Amino acid sequence: MALPDNIDNCTRSHANILLGKTPPIMSEFPDEEVEIELSADDASPRRVDLSPPPQTLASLTSSTLDVITHLTRIPQQRHEFIYTYKGLQLLTEMWFTFSADDIIMAKLANVIRNLTLDEVNHQLLVDGGFLHLLVNWTASSNTRLKVTASTALANLSKESQYSNGVYLLHPLHEEVGDRQLDIIFVHGINGSAFHTWRQSDTARDHINYSWCWPLDCAFSWRSRAKNQQLNIHDQAVALADALCSCEVGDPSRKVLWVAHSLGGLLVKQILVLAKENEKYRQLLHNTEGVMFLAVPHRGCPAARFSKKTSYLAHPSLHLRQIADSDQLNALNEEYLQLAAQHGITSKNFLEGLPTRWLPK
Repeated sequence: MALPDNIDNCTRSHANILLGKTPPIMSEFPDEEVEIELSADDASPRRVDLSPPPQTLASLTSSTLDVITHLTRIPQQRHEFIYTYKGLQLLTEMWFTFSADDIIMAKLANVIRNLTLDEVNHQLLVDGGFLHLLVNWTASSNTRLKVTASTALANLSKESQYSNGVYLLHPLHEEVGDRQLDIIFVHGINGSAFHTWRQSDTARDHINYSWCWPLDCAFSWRSRAKNQQLNIHDQAVALADALCSCEVGDPSRKVLWVAHSLGGLLVKQILVLAKENEKYRQLLHNTEGVMFLAVPHRGCPAARFSKKTSYLAHPSLHLRQIADSDQLNALNEEYLQLAAQHGITSKNFLEGLPTRWLPK
């Protein structure tokens, strides 16, 4: 399968590994075992096996779906996937083989969600039996699978278009109707729409455990590759486009934002962008309030990890920007002016204890 020229570096890296064109990341270590000193109290380093586990059919399928998900974000690649590579038949075979695996099914549902972004594919998906699958998945106990399937069904209804990184969390099983408010949840570094907004794992055995407590739509973005080059401004443009495509910012509805960590910086950048660009202006005009949760308004020490720990954390360009206090101060001042001019209520919640970072 030939990779297009316009895909991002992260997708290209994963696809080349999957296709055998480049070795996996773990092979950058010279040996299968690496000596690591686990603590200052233990003077004798222990050898830890870092060789990758053998790939099973399930892990290979999961990796394949990751690559397909990234590729099908591009309209031309969606067409190629369906017509050139018989993608719907491939998805059907994956469903027959792994229908009991909720993790793989959630990834498969995400590919289907991408395919629903093109109306020309809707009838093909219905004829292929995927509508029936999506409806069944909305009853799943797996939050990721249920939400992704419901978002795909919303796209099939043609009322809105929930594109890359935007998930509809409520309502899942009914028409949206005349809603009066859009609540947008934006997670931070290494978070996701399905992990950031849940209860602590220690409460998982409790009968009322909540896997995902927000009741509207959430951004989901990640920067997985070391060489991913999207900065905060570019990410804000992508997220603003995604929100506008699902009619957030409609003049008839107010907007509330709930943002954690770097997500708060993205929200501020989106609102500044909306001031400068008529295309996004309604996002600013309709914003009623923003709740900031542990947002590094003036910088974050995580961005200054030493090179010794870079292979563990490999901070992305987003994270490195957090160390740029001049840029963040300018963004913060501009947001405060916007909030005052447009009557935006801001609530800021801080962590009470310092985070323990790895030693330099």
